[in-house]
This record gives sequence, C-alpha cells and structure tokens, in this order.
Amino acid sequence: MKTVHLILALILLSACSNAPKKAGNKLDSKTAVKDTVMVPQSKNNLEVRNWSDDFKNFREAVYLKDIKKLKTYFDLPVTDDGGSILNLCNLNEAEIKVRKNKFKNPDLFYEQDLELYYSRVFNADFIKTLLKIKNHL
Repeated sequence: MKTVHLILALILLSACSNAPKKAGNKLDSKTAVKDTVMVPQSKNNLEVRNWSDDFKNFREAVYLKDIKKLKTYFDLPVTDDGGSILNLCNLNEAEIKVRKNKFKNPDLFYEQDLELYYSRVFNADFIKTLLKIKNHL
C-alpha cells in the first residue's frame, strides 16, 4: 500500500507544472514531529522559485485540506486512461450509477470529484508519507 502512495506522490509531483506563483502558508522545515513528519507552522506567502518551493506548497495544501489551492495543481477534468484516480476513490455501485447520470463522461476526474473524494484520494497514510519527505534547498 505504501508503494501505491509513493507512486501517486510521484505522479502528482510530475503534474505540478500548473502551480501558482505565490501561495499562502509556508512549511517550516526545521520543525519536525515524531518520526520526522514535517508539519506546516506558519501562514506566510511562499514564492515559488523552484520545484522545492512548489512541492512545499503542494504538501501544505494536502495537509491543510486546501482544496482551492490543490485545484491549481490539476488540469481538471483529469483524463486518466487507467482510471487510477477514480480507483483510489473506491466508488460503490450507487456512486457509480450517480456519476453515470451526472456526467457526460463519468470516467474523467472532475473538480467536484476533488471536493467530494478528497479524503479518499489523499488518505491519512498518503498524507503521513508525504509529510515525511524532506526537501532542503
């Protein structure tokens, strides 16, 4: 399961080219919690100068459940041929039926899906793994 989370983190990082130039909140990389988990400490704007700053902003957005900020990291709707993002949502039959009635193409991952299934895509294990990644530039 940890491998899946690591792969998802790498996929999401590769899709970060659509990141904002400025973001609210900064991660304090010197403040560590048990097991070296890095936790956001302040709410200052962090200018994106390199991929490390962009990753910090993404990690903070996931940790703080800042869906508005997270939307900037995706080209929504996401056209995922393998359906792996929707597979992370573990939709039941009733939810699949509602999707088929609601969307013209229910295989795409829409903005509403990010809002609705945030906790399924970014579950506690994923967030814990993401926070453990150290980046010092």
